[in-house]
Amino acid sequence: MFRLLKKVIVVFIFLSLLLAIGMGVYFSIASEQRMQEEAIQAQEITAREMEAKQIKKRVKAREYSEQKDKLISRYTNQINEGDYLSVINGIESYYPYIGNQLQSELKPLYIEALLGLVKPIPKNKFDENFEIYEKLITLSPNDEKIKSKYEHYKQASETLKEVKDKFSALDGGYPPLVQYIKSNMHNPKSFEHVETRYSVKANEIYIFMKYRGFNGFGAVVTQNAKLKIDLDGKQTLIN
Repeated sequence: MFRLLKKVIVVFIFLSLLLAIGMGVYFSIASEQRMQEEAIQAQEITAREMEAKQIKKRVKAREYSEQKDKLISRYTNQINEGDYLSVINGIESYYPYIGNQLQSELKPLYIEALLGLVKPIPKNKFDENFEIYEKLITLSPNDEKIKSKYEHYKQASETLKEVKDKFSALDGGYPPLVQYIKSNMHNPKSFEHVETRYSVKANEIYIFMKYRGFNGFGAVVTQNAKLKIDLDGKQTLIN
């Protein structure tokens, strides 16, 4: 009886192993098939998207060719009226889809509209200026004035982003300025941040911080700190 039971257990274990192996193979094959199906679907979607882009390109190119004179006249009038944004939106709806020869016809109007749009933007609006000069440098890479403006606003935009990223998410403080002030306090442990704000000028970024702490006589005083950051990242504490 014991031997029979032992044989039954061995057979049961053997069958369980076979079942586990079989299930593993089955799920492995099913998983592989599913991955293949997903890859095929992704390829089909990509192919459809590419086809749709090609169709759109042909449609837009034909549409522009048929209305070229009318469109150029419209854009010229809009520039004369100072409606630069309408010109830019109109040109950008065709520009990526037409050939180099047709692009060359639109390029002067495109550049003129972009220059007209960027002119009234304040110099301390780094991101807005950079967005436009990024387009201009692509259209006219050899123009020294455009190149200079592009490099200036690129540096300014990057510096401003770096400054913003350093602000504390907890209390809104600016850690580099906090550390400097604490290192020069009579009692650094008494430092209490009140508020910090920043201001952007044409060529500098200013950080203003209000804080409290003990002075040399043990009294709590409220003070202000001002930090100037040049566009190249140089920091200067202003007394």
